[in-house]
Amino acid sequence: MKAKIFILLALFLTIGTTKAHAQQVIKGKVTNQQYQSLNGVIVIGNNQQQGVRTNQEGIYELVTDSLTKFIRFEMPGMNPLEVPVNQLSVMNVSLTESLNPSIEQHSVISGSALVRQKSIPVHTMAHIKNGSRIMVSYEPVDYNTENYALIRENTFQPAADEPLSTFSIDVDKAAYTNIRRFINNGQLPPKDAVRIEEMINYFHYNYPPPEDNATVSMITTHAACPWNKQHQLLFIGLQGKNMNTNDLPPANLVFLIDVSGSMQALNKLPLVKTSLKMLVDTLRDTDRIAIVTYAGAAQIVLNSTPAAHKSIINKAIDGLKAGGSTAGADGLQLAYQVAATHFIREGNNRIIMATDGDFNVGQSSDAEMERLVSEQGRHNIALTVLGFGMGNLKDNRLELLAQGGNGHYAYIDNSQEAYRSLVSEFGGTMFTIARDMKIQVEFNPAHVKAYRQVGYENRKLNQQDFIDTKRDAGDMGAGHQVTVIYEMIPTTSNEVLLDVDPLRYQQKQMKQHHSNELANIKIRYIDAGTGKEMRHEHVVNNNMKTIDETPEAFRFASSVAQFGMLLRDSPFKGMATTDSIVKLARSTLPSDKGGYREEFIRLVKTAASLGLTQEHDDCFQIIID
Repeated sequence: MKAKIFILLALFLTIGTTKAHAQQVIKGKVTNQQYQSLNGVIVIGNNQQQGVRTNQEGIYELVTDSLTKFIRFEMPGMNPLEVPVNQLSVMNVSLTESLNPSIEQHSVISGSALVRQKSIPVHTMAHIKNGSRIMVSYEPVDYNTENYALIRENTFQPAADEPLSTFSIDVDKAAYTNIRRFINNGQLPPKDAVRIEEMINYFHYNYPPPEDNATVSMITTHAACPWNKQHQLLFIGLQGKNMNTNDLPPANLVFLIDVSGSMQALNKLPLVKTSLKMLVDTLRDTDRIAIVTYAGAAQIVLNSTPAAHKSIINKAIDGLKAGGSTAGADGLQLAYQVAATHFIREGNNRIIMATDGDFNVGQSSDAEMERLVSEQGRHNIALTVLGFGMGNLKDNRLELLAQGGNGHYAYIDNSQEAYRSLVSEFGGTMFTIARDMKIQVEFNPAHVKAYRQVGYENRKLNQQDFIDTKRDAGDMGAGHQVTVIYEMIPTTSNEVLLDVDPLRYQQKQMKQHHSNELANIKIRYIDAGTGKEMRHEHVVNNNMKTIDETPEAFRFASSVAQFGMLLRDSPFKGMATTDSIVKLARSTLPSDKGGYREEFIRLVKTAASLGLTQEHDDCFQIIID
């Protein structure tokens, strides 16, 4: 009898609690005072430990209950706003810019989970609104084990003694989205998370397509340097040929998914599942998909299945759950076995790995993992790496895997970025048109005293590697663009250089018929369609333009490069400030497709509100290796 009474009482309390805490979905849009959409605005109820963030269109969707009295909207650089719920189902708000921005942005949002930084000891925040005190609770982060490879910035090289600059192309874009995640979360990124070439290559530029069935086209610009009036820039833009998705060869894809315990967060495995389902929806019936997972051990969740059976594939994705340790090497080996078993000759054979990079079982060192994917990559099975999450992201390892596996590395911070990487840029992400692409630039010491490459520190090659067909290099996907910037000190400059003693045996005389040439650019690659080695050469004349005369691609890429140098606190940042970056970027907004440049400008402003330095050196010495 007592047991029955207890059961009835528990049922009564459960029903009462459900009614008292009935859920409600509140949707809306967040804009600034100019009615422009705000991406990354934190939206959270006063009684919640988890919130959401607005997407690129400023749209949010928040699940609340009857205990939610206020919705708080906050974003670095903007005045926070609290709005009473009052049974509203649609809540559109406008935020105003803060006149006195301070680093009060204590909350960090990742995917749809709102958490607090470890550096802030309190677990609640008190907000005053119209005399009432509202307490908002947040979940603390216990540790941060994110890893980034050390970057030693390229220094100036004397053109007379070191005229050749040789490097492998890189079309990875992970650094920019990762930086965006940090800044939207109210933090400046670690310096080594800032890879300037990936920031520049994230954006689209209006480069001319290749002509006459060529694979790659090239444009160059020689112009004044925006951040140092004594210097000049050499700008190189490469454009890969576009291919219609229907014209791509059939794909043999293996989804390799990390389902270890570290992937439980909302911005990890749940976002992985959303991302992969977006990709599945775009695939053709001729494509095939297999799913391999790894936690404590690796297993095949779905054997290679024609993409026509999308319901079967999506069901397998929906059934994934996180838990256990991380046997990343075992997962990779099994994924390569599955890809090899269903290998499509003349097809697109690729593994798509989704992980935070935290391997702790079996082979786990960077060297072991790089050797593993490099050996497998020789069999024409590429590796695309998608990084997810925060707190323990192993960025250094994921970048190494993508490079060794002849693929690309992208960081997915939200569903909009997943759509961009896996749907709208499907060809570039998934299909290679040029393999082992190398670039070699020879500078004419008659006009160039010294030069430095902006970014690409981890892509440098030896001079002899350019003609070594056995030397592996980066791959270029369909429609991909590569942008390269060199900062140059002209021979007319009176700058003080910290150089080595003069060399005794070097011949530095220049032939007169090369007197007007600034540089010679050579590229080599293997055409993925024909297997033939291709080589192009382009001479750049010494004809410097002013900033106002340059194309928008030059101006915007230059503004992104300056932002990267400020974030790194580079000794080469010269006169760059966030204000000068915004001014230069704004001049290119008429060519902004998708609002990405406008978003960039907002990131720069937010970074300034977070304390990004505005100081600059009026004069400094140039260090030459």
